[in-house]
Amino acid sequence: MCFRIRSMHPLNSWQQLGFTAKVAEDELTSVLETMVHDNDVLKHDNAELQHLLAESREEIHSLQEELEEQRANPPLRISRSGGPLFFLLERCATNARY
Repeated sequence: MCFRIRSMHPLNSWQQLGFTAKVAEDELTSVLETMVHDNDVLKHDNAELQHLLAESREEIHSLQEELEEQRANPPLRISRSGGPLFFLLERCATNARY
C-alpha cells in the first residue's frame, strides 16, 4: 500500500512524465536525424540522375542528327550485279590500267 501512495504522489508523476517526454524527444530527434540524412542522400542521387539524364539527352540529339545526315546522304553502294554504277567504276578502272 505504501508503494501505491508513493506512485500517486504528484512529484513522482511529474518525474515519470519528464522521463517519458525525454525518451520521446530522443526518439524524435533520432528519427529526424535519419530523415535529414536520407534527404541529403536523395539530393545527391537526384543530382547524379539529372546529370545522367542530360548526358542521355545530348547523346540522343547527336544520334538523331547523325541519322538525319545519313538519310539525307545515303552511302554509295557498289553492286556487283552489273548495274550502271558498277559499269562506270569498272570502265574507269580499265581505262586507268592502259
